[in-house]
Amino acid sequence: VFGMEAEVEGEMRKYLECQGGYRSMVAYQRAYEVMTVNGRFDEALALADQAIVQFGQSGISSRLRVQALMALKRHTEAIEEARLIDPDADNAHMLAMALAAAGRMEEAQAAANTWLDGAEAQLVTRLELYAAMGWRDKTRELASRVDARPSGHLILASAVLGCLCGAIFDTADTPNLDDRLQEASLPWPPSKAIDYPANPW
Repeated sequence: VFGMEAEVEGEMRKYLECQGGYRSMVAYQRAYEVMTVNGRFDEALALADQAIVQFGQSGISSRLRVQALMALKRHTEAIEEARLIDPDADNAHMLAMALAAAGRMEEAQAAANTWLDGAEAQLVTRLELYAAMGWRDKTRELASRVDARPSGHLILASAVLGCLCGAIFDTADTPNLDDRLQEASLPWPPSKAIDYPANPW
């Protein structure tokens, strides 16, 4: 996402060696992230399927499948998978995001409102959803508030990785994150894997 895809892949191999392979859902999730930022969406989808075989369907495994399917533009399947996620789970916002990626904005709006009304949404998932829905002002305002926190730049980086949709906010609104990016010589905007029609930025 931040221009270090090859380096991250090497580190992932070391991580899996230390973990003894895919012994946890977290290991699957980390490997999946490496595949998606490297544009290997078919492999990412296969890995998500493998995780479901090993650990069963969950909000996390369905989130992985939904994102890979969206990146592959298999929107109907992504929506069907998103409907499997428990409506009260953290990852239940994926239904609104899958609908938004398919351009079904009236349904996406209803799903987004239902999720936001019924859950104490985490900052990361809220930022992802705002960006997917094209709510630019809300995204910028929340990103600015998060950036002011002591560890806000880490939350913002997680949201960028989680959305896989490029620059979900302007770094002019996130000066602390911008400083960290410049210190690490990391590029901006980040790479994009998923297109949301309502999000033109």
